[in-house]
Amino acid sequence: MMAKKMIMRVGLSFLVLCVFLIGMIPPTGQAIASASNEQEIAPTLSGNSGSINVQNATKNIEFRSVFVRLSLYQLFSSMDELSTTENIMSVVDAFIGDLNNHRIKMAFVGFKNDGASYDPDRPKELQWASGILMYNSKNHQELVYGPFKRAITQENFDPMQYLVDRCEENNIEVHAWVPVFKDRIGAELLNLSLQPESEHSVNPDDVDVREYELSIVTEILQTYPRIKGINLDYIRAGDDANNEYRRDPDVAKAVVDFVKDVENITKKQNKILSADVFSSDWAYKVGQDIEEISNHVDVLMPMTYHGDNCLWGGSTDPEWVGEVIGNYKSRYNSRYILAGIQGYDTSGKETFDVTPEQIITAVNSARENGADGFALFNYVSFKDDIGNLDDIQELLSGPTVMRSAMANDVLNTTIGISP
Repeated sequence: MMAKKMIMRVGLSFLVLCVFLIGMIPPTGQAIASASNEQEIAPTLSGNSGSINVQNATKNIEFRSVFVRLSLYQLFSSMDELSTTENIMSVVDAFIGDLNNHRIKMAFVGFKNDGASYDPDRPKELQWASGILMYNSKNHQELVYGPFKRAITQENFDPMQYLVDRCEENNIEVHAWVPVFKDRIGAELLNLSLQPESEHSVNPDDVDVREYELSIVTEILQTYPRIKGINLDYIRAGDDANNEYRRDPDVAKAVVDFVKDVENITKKQNKILSADVFSSDWAYKVGQDIEEISNHVDVLMPMTYHGDNCLWGGSTDPEWVGEVIGNYKSRYNSRYILAGIQGYDTSGKETFDVTPEQIITAVNSARENGADGFALFNYVSFKDDIGNLDDIQELLSGPTVMRSAMANDVLNTTIGISP
């Protein structure tokens, strides 16, 4: 009898030990990919949906990136460059070479026009319209950018596919930049509902609007499956804080619901989801609940455009960029915070011209306050109006950023985690 009790005690102790050891194993999905010899391991913020408490993540990797528009008067600056596939390829190759020479390994590429580019094939009133599609859309061919459509139909050449392929060959991540609720073309040709007192902003709380914008995201990922992520821009109800519609809490909820829908798609396809958000506390006045949005994206990019304070609620002091980043790092729940850096001219806006020196100060201020990287907005305007990448070379020096470093970190800590 004594021996039997002893065996039972030993067995119970072994069981308790097993339960303890099992409790020490992290849940599925929280394992992080091993870092290279040049990377350190350190704690990081919790991740997508707030459901991940990641113990380790790569540190000392800076994500250096640019935004780029493709259409006429942007990356393609003249009709001659769109006359043949050879010219298109030449322009894209030059862009790739520029990024390679300056160790920029991420590009947020405009798959949907935000209205700052020109389509010569449209009626005059729509030539500068937002919402024009810059990719080979099968579902909405009437919305595709004219010169691209001609190349696709007449020469069986997809300029966007060529850019994506060339970026992949050169270890440059492509993220599809999608301005969502700024869509005059959609309102004009698809009869999408426009907001009150607006010519360009469609209604986030309209079911047809959200279904269409979501179909664009879905089609981009189906057509170009090797891109690394989706970047959501204009996930707000326009820019005018005096518009009563945009201050409606239901509008802000509709915007968040849309972000959730995109999150469901990107998670299933192991893509990174990023969002461009206001850098000021009055974001809620235009239907942008940054705190809620941060719970559903991998990357937040506050638009810290220091020279454009008349529009973005900012400051003309480039050091202000770091203040915003520090605030975001302490308040919001996305894995990465990238500073959106103004790389465009502000002439005529009662501000001042942005200089390369100011950009260097802004980025260094962001770094000092914990930014995980920066995105220059945007490549073409910077080169045309301010300088060239050589002028900010000190920002672009240092170890080459590993391709898919962000993807590996984010995805290896989100796969297997239920929302």
